Amino acid sequence: MICRLWAFRSMSQEIEIRFAAPERELRRIAKASTLQGFHIGRAKTKRLKTIYYDTPELSFSKQGFSLRVRENGRGFVQTLKDQSSGALASERHEYECAIPTADPDLNLIPDSELRERLKYLANGVSMKPVIETEIQRTTRAVKNRAGDEIELAVDRGEIRTLINGHAPLAVSELELELKHGEAAALYDVARRLSRKNPLTVHTESKSARGMRALGGEAVCAHKAGRTELPPDCTAEEAFRLTLLH
Repeated sequence: MICRLWAFRSMSQEIEIRFAAPERELRRIAKASTLQGFHIGRAKTKRLKTIYYDTPELSFSKQGFSLRVRENGRGFVQTLKDQSSGALASERHEYECAIPTADPDLNLIPDSELRERLKYLANGVSMKPVIETEIQRTTRAVKNRAGDEIELAVDRGEIRTLINGHAPLAVSELELELKHGEAAALYDVARRLSRKNPLTVHTESKSARGMRALGGEAVCAHKAGRTELPPDCTAEEAFRLTLLH
């Protein structure tokens, strides 16, 4: 079994901004071929079916972990993520491994410390599917002259809870992830897109939304108050602080 481990630290840190938007706007963004100062690559679309697993007491989620299995061609990929440490940009460790069946296997988590921690949380109890997502994802590579690269991903689909019969949650999101280069380029793309389109910052992951619905919590937006900006902050920092607020 071949496993891959990504630990996002310092310069290898994953930086991602997520927006919610009406589906018609997402269709337009996915088809757009120009963005001032950037080259946009060709669109690639695929369907993603993912199931999230947890213990009956939701022990993984309560400790900030998400464990999922996603179909990948004729096989399956198991991914463990810990809790994001970023308020706006998603910053987390990710442990991914190809598995032979759709059933998760804690023994294949490549980090020994995390493997033992998840086993301790499971406490010998069988994991069960708790959330399912079906997403149509369209991705495009966005690059500037300096060589910075951002992946633009448009996600449309739904999140379904599997153990309480709650109504599905619609997914209509735009994700921007820095693949290479400076974070300023990511905020530049986010700022330009938000100026042209009605986008709303959406910091929750799909698994977090599903878990909140699973617990019977409402998933809703909150009105922001006034943002105080320091006089010497850059445009990128001002945009980041405004989104965080």
